[in-house]
Amino acid sequence: MSRLEQTSKRVIAAFAVFLVIFIGVVDFATGLELHLMFFYLLPIALVSWFVNRRTGILIAALCTLTWLLANHVGGLRYSSDLITLWNFSMRAAVSIVIA
Repeated sequence: MSRLEQTSKRVIAAFAVFLVIFIGVVDFATGLELHLMFFYLLPIALVSWFVNRRTGILIAALCTLTWLLANHVGGLRYSSDLITLWNFSMRAAVSIVIA
């Protein structure tokens, strides 16, 4: 049994939330030209593997919202709200598939 498997599910979930916040801050700090989607997938996979799929989907939703917030606060504006909705939906879909 690995060390991660022996760790409490709550601790893993809390660590994943911390990771999402950290990645969101880094995403904001690096600006709009760098895409960090791969890094957002790491806490989703971690939680889905070691906690459960339901919690993985919740972390996926948190990642998608964090990405949207980081880009919005960073100044990203699309020509249409439909584009924002489309990009949000595509990120959410990929994240949920990983979960």
